[in-house]
Amino acid sequence: MKSIQVDPLLTVFAPKAAGSLLGALDLTFALDGRGTEWQTLSRNLSGAGNLLVVDGRLVSPGLVNGLSSFLHLPELTDIPFDNFNSQFKVVDGKVIMDSQLLSKTLKLFPKGTIGLDGSLNLGLDTRLSPELSARLDKKGAVSSYLADKDGWTQMPLLVKGDISSPSFGLDPKGVKKQAAKALTNELSRQIDKLFKRSEPGQGTEQQEEETAPAEDSARKLLQDSLQKLFGN
Repeated sequence: MKSIQVDPLLTVFAPKAAGSLLGALDLTFALDGRGTEWQTLSRNLSGAGNLLVVDGRLVSPGLVNGLSSFLHLPELTDIPFDNFNSQFKVVDGKVIMDSQLLSKTLKLFPKGTIGLDGSLNLGLDTRLSPELSARLDKKGAVSSYLADKDGWTQMPLLVKGDISSPSFGLDPKGVKKQAAKALTNELSRQIDKLFKRSEPGQGTEQQEEETAPAEDSARKLLQDSLQKLFGN
């Protein structure tokens, strides 16, 4: 399929997601199934494919409002994007996806499952532009630890529940990964200030003993800061 509108297709194949995504769709897929009614057909669909939506908008009230509320960014009433692409498989009534949505202010990397019944279980690696990051964290006290090489702030999120009323939270695995990355990169220069590491010239053995608890404390600092930032 080339340059077709995505919403009518969602209405047919994922009725609970109808009206959530707008834009021109390119789609390549192979599906097998049986049944004449959606309730039966959805349980028996299997296959795989690739999709690309360009110049679109994510307008799902549940997803957009949930993300907006979690990030404390009320101006996110919808998300215009340049492109959204995904590789997907359909198995046992679920779409297993690995995808990315790129816009001027947000980069989203949904990975996980969307049920044909509307259920959600997605890891949502979220990147905020420097402009959005400044609104979220006006003092820069937390986002500076999480910025990538381009200055975008990375937030490891999880999305569960139902597409009409999803729940957002921090991804513990993602937080741990971010903490390790932050330690390796930016937090390394903060540890001296935070934990008053020994002055140069003191014994190596003493410095090694101090480094381990400092790293553990720094990881806790990052996780506590994220939770404080989002009120969780």
